[in-house]
Amino acid sequence: MVRVAELISSALKWLAASGYGVSLMTDSQTNVAGVLAVMANETELDGLNVPCVCLGSEAREYSCVTFDAVDYTYSVTKSLYEAGYKQVLLVHHGAKKDAPQELNGFFCARLELALDSRAEAVVNAKDIEEKLPRLLKKARPCGLILTDTADYSMVCRVLRLCGLKLDEVQVVVCACNGERRYLSPAPICYEYPAERMAQAAVSMLEEAIQLGHYALPDKRSVPGKFINRKIM
Repeated sequence: MVRVAELISSALKWLAASGYGVSLMTDSQTNVAGVLAVMANETELDGLNVPCVCLGSEAREYSCVTFDAVDYTYSVTKSLYEAGYKQVLLVHHGAKKDAPQELNGFFCARLELALDSRAEAVVNAKDIEEKLPRLLKKARPCGLILTDTADYSMVCRVLRLCGLKLDEVQVVVCACNGERRYLSPAPICYEYPAERMAQAAVSMLEEAIQLGHYALPDKRSVPGKFINRKIM
């Protein structure tokens, strides 16, 4: 919900800067130049006859701006191994919409680094308490990549129970500005680029409104970056 709120506030800012008035979309809406749909299900947009851009979610029939989840896990995995970490684990949610992209980036990085493809390297989020302590014993220093900030407190609890500190196990979390305030002790954070995603979506919507029926669906994926400190 924090990410949705941040995407909405960023989108409102950029729409206002572009001179657009904003209202909530209803079934009876008229005189609408275009629709910016935040984290929307594409089926909810059936029947639109105005330009539409989906922000934060994939869409087949409409233009969309999404977070580059492939780049997140790929770049963090490579950064951790290149910094000398002996093993890097991905804490993963299989049911998430961008779960396939997260896995793709993680395993692409491992493939490039010629790592053993049979090695146990992915921890399902529901198995953190059971599986993570065993894997942490295999090789250190170890890096952990989290795909959901909700898992951070549980990971910290497991580390404490294993007698480990964040200095011994490098934890990287993907988080937007609002989410980072609640992460304590502070991990390394990788930006969820809500502001830049909203800016790109508003720009895309402006182009679509100008082109009208000639506009073709466009897909853009926005990468994040490390924002608070470098991997040690």
